[in-house]
Amino acid sequence: MSVQVTPHPAWVADLDAALDPSREAILDTRVIVHASENELVDGRIQNFLVAFYPIIRDFPQWLQVLLDRSPDDGKAFFRDNIRVEKRHDAMWRAMGDGFNVPKERFQVPEPMIPAVKEFHAYLTEMCRGGRGAEDLREGAARARQEREDRTARAVVARGARQVRRRASHSCAGDHQGLREAR
Repeated sequence: MSVQVTPHPAWVADLDAALDPSREAILDTRVIVHASENELVDGRIQNFLVAFYPIIRDFPQWLQVLLDRSPDDGKAFFRDNIRVEKRHDAMWRAMGDGFNVPKERFQVPEPMIPAVKEFHAYLTEMCRGGRGAEDLREGAARARQEREDRTARAVVARGARQVRRRASHSCAGDHQGLREAR
């Protein structure tokens, strides 16, 4: 069995480009950097896993909201991602097991810390179509325009190279003809 990787639809690429700055900001947080360098501090990682759990737990629900509003060409993308995100919940709790987080800490919701509460509210608002969604659409439109501009510049540059190459070949031919005429 072979796997065929297909490119994302344009709207997914636009969404990805619009989210890239936020993704980078998240990847630069101390806990992510510490995790990537295998320098997690016992006790603190347990609190992080519990504090961030509402984001992991609720992500499939936010994707469902987006699926419900998605154009037909986006529905398969969201269905596949919902399936993946549902597995993340179990994997997150299993990671908690590995760090000796008592199961009750995931089962009985703890009050959200302010940063997680703000992020949770932002994701909820964005998915429901509030200003966050408008910002995302605007960012995606800007990313699409920038990509189209880069493509246009590349086409123009490629055309200019071809013209220069043809001109140099033409001039070379003219010079050859002059040499033969002498």
